[in-house]
Amino acid sequence: MQFAWSAFLPAKPEPGMTILDPSVTRMRVLPQDLDFMRIVNSGAYLQIMNVAGYRHMGRAGGLRLAAEQSWIGVVAASTLRYRRSLRLWDRFEDTSRVLGWDDRAFQIAVPSPARAS
Repeated sequence: MQFAWSAFLPAKPEPGMTILDPSVTRMRVLPQDLDFMRIVNSGAYLQIMNVAGYRHMGRAGGLRLAAEQSWIGVVAASTLRYRRSLRLWDRFEDTSRVLGWDDRAFQIAVPSPARAS
């Protein structure tokens, strides 16, 4: 659900933010993020990280450019390391940042969600 909202209501560009600046996305675990063990599962983690990357592009003003160039976001590879389980209603944040790019892709780091304090 959070991914759908980020697609329909993308983050607005933040003045002065560039694509190289880190972007913090704050979210909360919702019921639809949970599996039968009542924790966030692997698929939901990937979707949460997608939201963070999408919001990063919006804040940096990259979504307009992506639309103009007909670029699409495709995960070419991912590596996950889980630090702790997230449970229903936990607040958490993802800090995404661009590591680099080449002629085909951007490399974006979105660490595993950390509980917000």
